[in-house]
Amino acid sequence: MKPLRAILDNTPKAPTPLIGAIGALGLSHSFIATNSSPAEQRDLDQRTRINISFGAGCEYRHAVGQGLTERHFGAPACGGFLLSDRRLHAAAAFEAGREWAEFDRLEEPLQQIAHFLAHFSAARAMLAAIDAWRLAHRKAA
Repeated sequence: MKPLRAILDNTPKAPTPLIGAIGALGLSHSFIATNSSPAEQRDLDQRTRINISFGAGCEYRHAVGQGLTERHFGAPACGGFLLSDRRLHAAAAFEAGREWAEFDRLEEPLQQIAHFLAHFSAARAMLAAIDAWRLAHRKAA
């Protein structure tokens, strides 16, 4: 099975309770910062079953994230499923439940991870919807 990977988007500190809880589930996982090259990032996105985006260093003191990072677009564009912390502006780019999966509290990712691992076709359907949107709206080169 592909591993889980949490992307911390330059967050100064990993969410320790989440790390421990995922480890207790016995799932292969890693928590990394987003300092990989584009080729390394694409390879990781494609090799990982569920990518988790948590926080952004520039918003660390805000209760809820505002904007979307490159990860929110890059992971799905490379074929990687992304589960993100709540972002206020996500609705401007994605349709919730169809193109976007999010969590509000650190306990919620565990429930969603279990759901998407058991029903991975739902994650694949989200990726297909994002890809269809991307192809319909891409600019001609």
